[in-house]
Amino acid sequence: MSQPSYNATSIEVYNDGTASEPAQNPSHPPKPIRVVDGNPSRPTDAAFVHPQAIIGTKVSLGKGTRVWAFAHIVSPATIGEDCNICDHTFIEGDVRIGDRVTIKCGVFLWDGLIVENDVFIGPAAVFTNDPRPRSKKYPQKYPPLVLKEGCTIGANSTTLPGLTIGRWAMVGAGAVVTHNVPDFALVMGNPARFRGWVCRCGEKLSEEASTKYFRCDCGLTYEQVAENELKETTGHTSAQLVTSNGNHISTSKPSSASPHLNGH
Repeated sequence: MSQPSYNATSIEVYNDGTASEPAQNPSHPPKPIRVVDGNPSRPTDAAFVHPQAIIGTKVSLGKGTRVWAFAHIVSPATIGEDCNICDHTFIEGDVRIGDRVTIKCGVFLWDGLIVENDVFIGPAAVFTNDPRPRSKKYPQKYPPLVLKEGCTIGANSTTLPGLTIGRWAMVGAGAVVTHNVPDFALVMGNPARFRGWVCRCGEKLSEEASTKYFRCDCGLTYEQVAENELKETTGHTSAQLVTSNGNHISTSKPSSASPHLNGH
């Protein structure tokens, strides 16, 4: 969706987090608004908030972020810059969202969820935050569920509490994630199982002559340094690589078994 071009207007913001625009000529389209910590304003670099969204009085919205109709964001949730929060989303107060995050329609983000930069969350993806839920019983602290930088969460997938989805990993549509997912891993199915490695660009990686190295048509190359660990090699495919801390990476052939997805 492109950002509407019509001018901003101020609104009233109530203590319960609801917002109401002044009366308008019904022949004109609704106008975008910005609410940061309960104070409406209209700078040119403002976030866009649809008038039918509900924004808590202490929600922080970054520059260029767009919040669409029927979204409800509870205080004091923090959302970074240039995010897209689509229709019919719900975000609880103890949720932290980074920059350039896309949250498609019908997604509910509960307390304890941390979303890093450049994450994509597909429509109707489900996240849970209580491993033993009972009605009217609330844990003192919710286990953190972390979506690391650049990962993709497929439509209609379910992710259980307390897990970490690794950097640039990809969770297939409809998957049920019950264990941690390594960086760059592709997981699919119920329960979600390892199905290969993916590039930053999203394409599945193909093996080179050695089972240790992988390359993508976009030009990026990777090395499998452990059974469940893949690292970018910035185009390097020599027999021995050096890590950023100066240590040499072993050239021994790793196991061909699929990575364990129970943490790393």
